[in-house]
Amino acid sequence: MSTAQPALINSVSSFTLSAGPSSNGTPSVAADSGSADIVLSNWEPLPTELGGRDADCNAFVAVDLSTTRNYEIRILPWPDTHDWKRNLQNQLRLTRLVAGVSARQVAVWRLEESPPKLICELAEPLASFDATLTPEARIDLGASIVVAVEQALMGGLFHGAISPFSILRDHEGSICIDFFARFYSAESYAVPATAQADARATVSVIRQLLRPVIDDPAAAKLGGQRRGQLRRLLNSVDQDEDPLDTFDRWSQWFAASARVEPAEPQRLGDRNETPSVQDDVTCEVAINPISHHSDEDELLSDATGEVQVVIGQAPSVASDEKTGEIAINPAAVNHNIKPLPGIGERVARYRLDALLGEGGMGLVYRATDTTNETVVAIKLLRPTGNDIAQAVRRFKKEARLLAGLNNPYVTRLFDSGVDQGVHYIAIEYVDGTDLKRWMASLGTMTEELALRLAADIARGLVEAHDLGIVHRDIKPENVLLQSDLEDTLEPGRFQIKLTDFGIARAMQQTASMEVTRAGSLLGTPTYMAPEQFKGTDRISPAADVYSIGITLYAMLSGEPPFQSNDPMNLAAKHCFDAPPDIRKRNHSVSDSTATLLGRMLAKSPGERPGDAGQLVHEIERLLRGQVSEFEQHPRLPSQSQGKLWERVFRWDLQSQPSELWPHVSNTDRLNRAAGLQAVEYRTERDAEHGLRKFGNFRLAGLQIEWEEHPFEWIEGQRMGILREFQSGPFEWFLSLVELTPLPEGGTRLTHTVRILPRNALGRMVASIEAGWKGGRALNRIYRRIDLALQNEKHNPLFDPFEEPISLSQAVKRRVEQRLDQMIQLGIGVETATRLVDYVCNAAAQDLAQIRPVALADRLGLPSEEIVDACLVGTHCGLLQLRWDILCPSCRAPASATGILAEIEQHTHCEACDAAFRSDIASAIELVFQAHPEIRKIDNGQYCIGGPEHSPHVVTQLRLQPGERLEVNVELTKGDYLVRRSGVGNSEMLQVQTRSASSSVEVWSSQLGSGSALPIVRSGSITLIVYNDQACHEVVRLERTIRRSNVLTAAVASALPRFRELFPNQVLDRSGAITSDELTLLAVRIGSGEELYEQVGDAQAYAIIQRVMTAIEETVVAHEGATIKSLGETVLASFQDPGRALSAALAIEDRLQREELSDVALACGLHRGTLLVTTQNGRLDYFGTTARQVLALSQRVAQGIALTDSVFTDPAVQTLVQSLDRQPQHQTVDLPGGKNRLIQLFMKPIPFQSHA
Repeated sequence: MSTAQPALINSVSSFTLSAGPSSNGTPSVAADSGSADIVLSNWEPLPTELGGRDADCNAFVAVDLSTTRNYEIRILPWPDTHDWKRNLQNQLRLTRLVAGVSARQVAVWRLEESPPKLICELAEPLASFDATLTPEARIDLGASIVVAVEQALMGGLFHGAISPFSILRDHEGSICIDFFARFYSAESYAVPATAQADARATVSVIRQLLRPVIDDPAAAKLGGQRRGQLRRLLNSVDQDEDPLDTFDRWSQWFAASARVEPAEPQRLGDRNETPSVQDDVTCEVAINPISHHSDEDELLSDATGEVQVVIGQAPSVASDEKTGEIAINPAAVNHNIKPLPGIGERVARYRLDALLGEGGMGLVYRATDTTNETVVAIKLLRPTGNDIAQAVRRFKKEARLLAGLNNPYVTRLFDSGVDQGVHYIAIEYVDGTDLKRWMASLGTMTEELALRLAADIARGLVEAHDLGIVHRDIKPENVLLQSDLEDTLEPGRFQIKLTDFGIARAMQQTASMEVTRAGSLLGTPTYMAPEQFKGTDRISPAADVYSIGITLYAMLSGEPPFQSNDPMNLAAKHCFDAPPDIRKRNHSVSDSTATLLGRMLAKSPGERPGDAGQLVHEIERLLRGQVSEFEQHPRLPSQSQGKLWERVFRWDLQSQPSELWPHVSNTDRLNRAAGLQAVEYRTERDAEHGLRKFGNFRLAGLQIEWEEHPFEWIEGQRMGILREFQSGPFEWFLSLVELTPLPEGGTRLTHTVRILPRNALGRMVASIEAGWKGGRALNRIYRRIDLALQNEKHNPLFDPFEEPISLSQAVKRRVEQRLDQMIQLGIGVETATRLVDYVCNAAAQDLAQIRPVALADRLGLPSEEIVDACLVGTHCGLLQLRWDILCPSCRAPASATGILAEIEQHTHCEACDAAFRSDIASAIELVFQAHPEIRKIDNGQYCIGGPEHSPHVVTQLRLQPGERLEVNVELTKGDYLVRRSGVGNSEMLQVQTRSASSSVEVWSSQLGSGSALPIVRSGSITLIVYNDQACHEVVRLERTIRRSNVLTAAVASALPRFRELFPNQVLDRSGAITSDELTLLAVRIGSGEELYEQVGDAQAYAIIQRVMTAIEETVVAHEGATIKSLGETVLASFQDPGRALSAALAIEDRLQREELSDVALACGLHRGTLLVTTQNGRLDYFGTTARQVLALSQRVAQGIALTDSVFTDPAVQTLVQSLDRQPQHQTVDLPGGKNRLIQLFMKPIPFQSHA
């Protein structure tokens, strides 16, 4: 292969394969370059170190015999049916079109041939020369990469496969990026190319490139501050941060670290502009400017300052809307401004033809692309005053945001860049007018037209909101109308185009991406959301929904709801005043539209439709004439006849909906407090209706029996229950509870009761029991709940439902005796006293199931102290213990027993009609109840199936066959399950804080099929459920987080106090129970023999005991259980792999702090199922998993070894990424598994415990 490196051929019109083979038997390629052919011979496979690694793409290297240049040939085995050809051609076009991008050039391409080929001059990938770079070269290279990627993103050129193999160095040492790399393999081509993906991949490459710099002595020239900033960037965990924000932070670090001083910014000629606040000036209101920065602020701020357009006086005459920054305090305007190019002049390849408009940030021209005569709109940035950096950043960001959008309702980006110091953006030219001017000529619109326009504006934002981008300046002037008519606009004969993303920002935007100074705000005051004025709330897509609401209000009434010449007065109106009822200004507006408009203009973002996608759904439903489907749930019986009895009770309470929900949805406690009788329940299986529940009790002296339909609820918002009666005075009964936040704080609780009486007796019973008695009882209970929540900090034992009872003198003396016994057995006085007080004062229902970990949270005491006190209290006769077997689906007790040995391997849940394994690690819970000699408990069931029994369920819906149901729920980041009736009928739903959709559609038949649901964004989510089954279905959205307040049999049995006091509480010795998957941690003291030899038996024994104690205490602190000790090895179990690794790291950290770091530990972590049985009067674990983890701790001399079953867990991956050390890959032989891959951390790592 030749080593000559002549210049690239930049235009080749054709090439052909030679008829005969070359000297080495491979074909040669000839290409016509105008004056000479490229004849490629001596073909060889492209070496792996040069990027020859894609299985789907044959890669060769060959030499041009006439010039001795080396070329890389990619033969792309793509069938004609793929759209790759069109996309690749577009990529070729963009690499030449986008300014400032160092893109690899293709010398020859023949996409029509079979197979298609790309030929480029051979270049060296970063992966092959990375090890030779000096610290200075690494920083320079990193800066070049960031600049090139930033320019590409601004121009809409996305890579899709950035890696050390797609960043190249040519023979002259110049860096270029191979923007065709994603086309080299089917795997990389299948991944969507997005700005976020490119930013994330670039940051990964930069971190890999610069990590060797941080500890190199040559890096001292960076200075302590920049070096510290680099260290923070390298070690930061940005899992929840928008990748573009992370990319921007790196870009700013490189800019601040540049050795060349920035050129003085250009200045424009004198202009004296005084835009009007009332006339919708897009402005930045300076609330509390600051002039000092922390070290981190200095990293993230721009050295040259920001744009500022300052008002000298508040004008009263309307002018065109300006985009800029308005300070409340008057100041002088800087007049040192240099003119921008004018009409007839050129910017880049664009000829400026006519001025379309101007604002505080710049001017907009109609222009012509001289290369193809396309008419475009070109926006030029006007550098104002001495500081232009902020405006430049804002301008660049608009280009990048437009480049990432592909929406017919948004003006398209054609090009962006800098020409002779002038920043420009070339976008689609819309030949028409804007909504503001059309509204002025049209006047008040019809309701249907206004709704359709609002829906189209929202459609323009759907993609941006899914990407986590908030426009922040929605107003009629930024809505362009493109018509197919010459002289006039007729409703329905135009398409809207949303424009001006100049102040848009990402939802998770950090200071690195913020383009306004601290305490400043951007937006148009007339259309700004309250949270934009406040400047402290997180700006979410709901801010754009508010702005669309203001625009819709103006379309329906002819003017916005809030108006003022004083920006502070206008801000106060948005933040505190209710908008005038639209129906008073336009009597033709329907109630449903007025209701939606009221929600869009809610002061709290959480009360509005969550984003543009949800708003489109709601407007479309209005246009179809439909009400919200969930408002009709629970569905009333179709055969209902007769006159309905109804009462609506309302209370305005001080507590928030989230605080009230756990109590008002606890129908079990509420029914007892209201004086109702306990219910006897039974279940039946029905082919059409699924699992059916029936209950009966006595009411007003009458025996009543009913079918209880499944509860339906949305957590924190609404709960409904329907009962159909087979006997008694009613045909059916509906109870509906709704919680609505009040604007001034607090909650309006609405409780609606609807009854269809069977006869006159039924109407009388309804009036007395549900109306008079029920209303009084509900008033007493709800007021007491509100009072309990207000006083919770002062008196956590205050029962929110019932008054405490008084104990007899005999019982009080008995309690005092048992309290003394507990203290004598080592329970602390405060802990024992608080537990006894709870048993004496708690409600009888609460005393039927005392969950010690949950009780510890309520009392504010350490859980291990309350657990120990409950065990001792049981021994002393204060409590009794019980084992609840928890159903993994509904998480309620499926059965209960007082003896562990009575638990069978499988348990049946009657509520779910499902059998499950009695897993000792997750399904068997130790609970306590008051001893009958102390308090009488109430084990009766007053209601089942409500939210109180399933606190992990966010929403539960019951759908008829063929029904479609749409609900809005609030979800935080995490993993959820969407589940329907039956075992295994569920699918995972991932919620993330990054950019994603805010809606998800689910078909009931899809659940349990293994088909993945799309990722959604945290916040307000629209869940759309279709029941395509032939029977009724109950669909639930559940959190998958583990219940950390459960004291499982596995944990309880490992406690020394439990073993001491309850030696007979063991599993049935005749068989073993198989556990669910557990993570085992085996910790071996590897230097025991050396210790005995060095310091003698007595001192070595003392040291080893200190280490063993430290291990066992750390295991408990990380929610684990010590199973057993084998010599100098401790075996512990954990339900969460992340907690297991955290415990191993914390053990090493503790030994370091206690000056025991000379003791070598070998830790092994492995995950799998186990056999649990009783040995020597205690629970023990057996099976392959236990044998393998013990063997793993023996195979390594020191460090922490993880098998792949632990290492691949998401929680473990998150923890590993935060460590400043890479694991070593090794293979070991374990019992039952040869050549097992493990990840080994060789020595202790500085770490802060996650306990």
